Amino acid sequence: MPHTITIQELLERPILHNRYADEWMNKLTDEEMNQWDKEVYAKLIEDGTPNKFPDLNAGHLSAVIDRTILYKIFKEASNG
Repeated sequence: MPHTITIQELLERPILHNRYADEWMNKLTDEEMNQWDKEVYAKLIEDGTPNKFPDLNAGHLSAVIDRTILYKIFKEASNG
């Protein structure tokens, strides 16, 4: 599975567009966002999440929220 971009890598990147509510998502290319989604869904299935709605949707949303929180914490710490 390809390497997921780390929070630190995201902090160092410029904002590429303004499509998403979360800043970290706007730093990903379309290809990177699609890859991240695929990796999240694969991990959810691997961890036993039922492959159906709403289970996968809730798991994906949880991954987005977790990454957003981590991004904001890391960003705040780096602005120190």
